[in-house]
Amino acid sequence: MTLGSVQPGAEVWTVGKDGTNPISLGALCVRDTATTPDSYKIAPAAAGALGPFVVCVNKAAAATDTAFSAAFPGSFVTVKGQGAIEVGSEVFASATVAGSVAGAGTGDPCGRYMGHENELTGKTPGTAAADGETNLIIRLGGDS
Repeated sequence: MTLGSVQPGAEVWTVGKDGTNPISLGALCVRDTATTPDSYKIAPAAAGALGPFVVCVNKAAAATDTAFSAAFPGSFVTVKGQGAIEVGSEVFASATVAGSVAGAGTGDPCGRYMGHENELTGKTPGTAAADGETNLIIRLGGDS
């Protein structure tokens, strides 16, 4: 799985976004209530992000795009992580890197870290994540 990939059975829908800011593939996103109608944007690099959360999948959204494909809670998705994250830990929106997840934080949990791509195959268990890795599989959704 590459950044922004989903496992079979993922719930993916097309959602709106503003027509001025790009969203990178695999980015964690939050609702954007400043748009009419409400849409989604990259989770900002700030403490205390609140859900609901989605992840940009299939392809990145250009600045001028007004919609993108998003994986919803319950989906297994590949994202970028910040800091060390232990297998099975809740993850939060990163306070330092927009669109990334971290093993510690404030606000709502956005999912649970399961392992890296190519792990969890029945032969290899998940291993802890290191800072900046872009192949982390999370189960998206708070208290998942």
